[in-house]
Amino acid sequence: MLSVNANGALVSKDSLDKHLIKKSPWLKALVAIPKVQPRYAVAVWKKYPSMKSLLKVYMNPNISEHEKEFLLKDLKLEGLMGDERNLGKVGSTRIYRVLMSTIGDVNTDEVENGPSQIHDLS
Repeated sequence: MLSVNANGALVSKDSLDKHLIKKSPWLKALVAIPKVQPRYAVAVWKKYPSMKSLLKVYMNPNISEHEKEFLLKDLKLEGLMGDERNLGKVGSTRIYRVLMSTIGDVNTDEVENGPSQIHDLS
């Protein structure tokens, strides 16, 4: 079951991280990205506690775009049953492309379906 908070972000009603997300603008921004679940956001937040800390890495000219897209793929997600999984390539790429987009109408489904087109080259 989902609910929508005042900022429009969807948060699972049974999410243990609901209280944490409500208190953190950075976590709210992450869960506002389509298909980014609260546990994905918390995994990113544990490694990069602020948007600035993640953007600092994303904007580093010495790191390739490919490396940046997959930067978050190995972050551990805490499962509901105690199982651990990784954020994965798709989740990592989705977060990278949305945060680094220079165009306002990024289709996040393109993360699964095609190459990066996050920069306006016109």
